[in-house]
Amino acid sequence: MKKLLLLLLACFTCSGVWTQEYDFSDLKGLKNIGELKKPTENIYFSLQGYEVYITTINKSFSDTGAKYDFAKKKQLGNVAHKYTLPNTDYKHSVWVFESEALADSLVFLNRIAYFLEKDSENTQVVLFMSYNPRDTLLEEAFVSEYMKGNLNDQISEDWIANEILFAGEEIRLGNACHWRGVNNVYFQGGQVSWTEHLNQEQAILDRNRRILGNNENLVVLEEEEINILFRGKETVAKRVAYLPKEMGYYKGTLIVYYVAIELNGYYISCVLSNYGYNRNDYELSLLLQEFMEIPELPYFAHNLFDYPVYEAVHEEQIDPFRDDIHYVGMGVGSWIPIGKLANSYNPGISFHFTLGIPVQNNFAVDLLFQFSAPLGREYFDCTYKNETERTEIDFVALIGLRARHQHKLRNNLFLNTYAGLGCIGLQTDLVKGYDKNDDEEYLYITSMDIHAGTSLRYKNVALFFEYHYSPYAQSRKVESNFGTSSLNLGLTFSY
Repeated sequence: MKKLLLLLLACFTCSGVWTQEYDFSDLKGLKNIGELKKPTENIYFSLQGYEVYITTINKSFSDTGAKYDFAKKKQLGNVAHKYTLPNTDYKHSVWVFESEALADSLVFLNRIAYFLEKDSENTQVVLFMSYNPRDTLLEEAFVSEYMKGNLNDQISEDWIANEILFAGEEIRLGNACHWRGVNNVYFQGGQVSWTEHLNQEQAILDRNRRILGNNENLVVLEEEEINILFRGKETVAKRVAYLPKEMGYYKGTLIVYYVAIELNGYYISCVLSNYGYNRNDYELSLLLQEFMEIPELPYFAHNLFDYPVYEAVHEEQIDPFRDDIHYVGMGVGSWIPIGKLANSYNPGISFHFTLGIPVQNNFAVDLLFQFSAPLGREYFDCTYKNETERTEIDFVALIGLRARHQHKLRNNLFLNTYAGLGCIGLQTDLVKGYDKNDDEEYLYITSMDIHAGTSLRYKNVALFFEYHYSPYAQSRKVESNFGTSSLNLGLTFSY
């Protein structure tokens, strides 16, 4: 009897999971046609904390390379795992990408792509992105409804937000307002975006994660809680004043209000933003006034009769190159000959200077200057003008060019990889002649230098490691077994 009860309980539980129904009747989508040269329908939805993006790849479903190209183009990162769903009547593959850690690993951005066979020559992609934990049943139900064509009537091509449906209410805004995305409306510097959730707890968690996510990318000036009326209902909003990070261009303080509220039976997480003169500017834009009001302003609040005073900006606050690639570097390290080259000179202290030309915000071409003085020397045979003599290395000098790519791992932490080509010279103690001032001129052993390396940078300080290949024997001044390889590792400071 006990086994029978357990079996019935298990069947009931499984039935409850697999027969869970979702109501998508209020769901609204937006569509644009993309570039004129390559017209592709791009469709957007907002779904209980998910931002959903739907597009078409003009490649067959069997083309795995096209799927990886899509992931690379959208910067989705590495694939954590792939799987397929049971009991589906169309070819598909679900790719789960590694979560991107934000806000010191307090928030994770989840990205999941459903690749679906549209026809013999095209693949449909449904991409889910969210700061919240995954709801696989919700994802699968949405994909199923979309593939059946049940959501087609809920997709609009009209990006003018003349009238919106918010928490069951119709709000007329006028044709000067525009959609920036699904449930994301903009008018004259004011912007309001929202997501709907199953309960208040989910709405609060979503609001908090959005605060942490935004705080990751902007300079926070001040945070506070403030009493507001949101669509006539009393609640508490989280108010955050940000200094916009736009490569040093300053156009006012960004004021953002975060709200999680139950309204008309809907559980809403809402982000409302506009610009102000400074952190004490509590004036609301016309769009924000449609949603909220502040019944009692702080005594220090800026008002229309005050002389407009902009927020005092300090360079350390703007920090315009925090996320962009650094282009000036100076470092110190250890130059270590390895293999047969270690028989000619000992490791030494190295110094380098790099001057970069940014090509993109994560790619640069560097001019490299490097110098190393061995801490110990070994004698070897060197040939000059058909005469062979014993000599030793005084110092190593290098000049070259390298291409460098930067990848952001987390806030203020970056991984740089680079490869380059240059000319390297070993100055010996052999005198090859005298200059016009009767000063001695020493013999150099020169070679092409090919190098590759990586560095891990936190803010302005990085640990680096490089490998150098230099075929010195091609100069015909040293024997063929002279050696070719060196390592360089140490610290660098960049900005």
